[in-house]
Amino acid sequence: MDLDHFAFVIKGESSISPIPAGGYKLTKDPVSKDVQINFATDTTDEKPIISLHSNVSGLTIAGLPIQGKVEIKNSGSAYIPGQILYLSSVTFTPHEQTLQIAGVPPFGTLEVPITFNPTNALINTKGTYTVRVAGASTTKSIQSKLVFLTPIGGLVIGALVIIIVFFFVKRLFTK
Repeated sequence: MDLDHFAFVIKGESSISPIPAGGYKLTKDPVSKDVQINFATDTTDEKPIISLHSNVSGLTIAGLPIQGKVEIKNSGSAYIPGQILYLSSVTFTPHEQTLQIAGVPPFGTLEVPITFNPTNALINTKGTYTVRVAGASTTKSIQSKLVFLTPIGGLVIGALVIIIVFFFVKRLFTK
């Protein structure tokens, strides 16, 4: 019997159950070691598994800044220390960008905001950009179009034309 520990039982039905601490020993020696603690002899090779995903829209409006985020995901069991993220593009400015990012814990995610300067508002522009960090890279293409050539811009301009025509026709018939 172990009188150094307490076992709390609510509405217990048995005086011998639950077994008190130390009552489970398999050997007849009451001072035998129950738990063996040693230093590890083998080490596991922990490596980060990095994946990059960019959520910058593939279609942007010309004349407005191009903005979005790059998601850095660590699927490995090792920490990715803080380092430099490289963003480059031949078409969009600034052509070369370096951004200091924080570390990413194991199985963690980090979102980094990225921005390119506005493109010429009077011409369509098509180009690519590349993101590199910790030995991983991804390339994505972007089209920057005139406002009325984008789906949202086309709807807005179409709605404005309909409103103007409506008021013009209403004015003609009210005279």
